[in-house]
Amino acid sequence: MKTLSMSDETTVQLLRRVIPFRFLSLEYKQQLSREIERVEYAPGEIIIEQGDPDDDAVYLIEAGSVNALQVGEQTSFRISIIFAGHYFGEWEPLFQTPRRLRISAREKTVCCRMAGRTFLQVLEDS
Repeated sequence: MKTLSMSDETTVQLLRRVIPFRFLSLEYKQQLSREIERVEYAPGEIIIEQGDPDDDAVYLIEAGSVNALQVGEQTSFRISIIFAGHYFGEWEPLFQTPRRLRISAREKTVCCRMAGRTFLQVLEDS
């Protein structure tokens, strides 16, 4: 994982592409952009670990894609692939539960990470 710098305009452009953020006002998107961290993940790198009770971040995929995996004791299987322009990780802050799935980068992937409480505030405000 590598934290990247970004301009507010880069983040606003991403927010314009991703539902439900695209419906927010420009001013709200600009404010939100200051609360988002841009992070790059290498292929195979774990972004979210299944069962983690403390991580409640929500991720918007700017570039690349991720695997959503259900991990068992002896096997794991892919539930879905999530591509750029979509988000993941929203279930846990909404329902205050440990992480249900392992999320890993399929390729070099850039995500914008926001705190779960910020995501919940966006939903409340919209």
